[in-house]
Amino acid sequence: MPTGTSGQGPAGAAGPTPPGPGRRPWRAGDSFLAMWRELAPVGRHPDSGGYRRYAWSAADLDCRAWFRAQAEARGLTYETDRNGNQWAWLGDPLAGDAVVTGSHLDSVPDGGAFDGPLGVVSSFAALDELRGRGVEFTRPLAITNFGDEEGA
Repeated sequence: MPTGTSGQGPAGAAGPTPPGPGRRPWRAGDSFLAMWRELAPVGRHPDSGGYRRYAWSAADLDCRAWFRAQAEARGLTYETDRNGNQWAWLGDPLAGDAVVTGSHLDSVPDGGAFDGPLGVVSSFAALDELRGRGVEFTRPLAITNFGDEEGA
């Protein structure tokens, strides 16, 4: 499993993953943790511990603002389509077949922390990792947050 740049392994791991031939710490690990810390408290119910990020609620709007801020911080072109889906584009979306990744940020009543947000946070972290490695993109790339995916 990848490790953060601090050399620490994932929570609960016996210790850091030692570097070896062709291996190095995961650069995006720190950005993933930072994003997760920002997003994790949004919509969490104090009694149940579950999430109540119902579509178009204050918690969902906070998540949507967070998504936009993440896109803009990375210099991505941000847009919302007519269905309320958010898109963060690297490259011209009309330049050819695009690679699209992401998920949703809304939740069902008392939903789990990782349902949906994990896909969005991981997508931004993956972009950070690829850029950190100097990958040159040959296709447009989009990270998306599907609005009202849960229908709750």
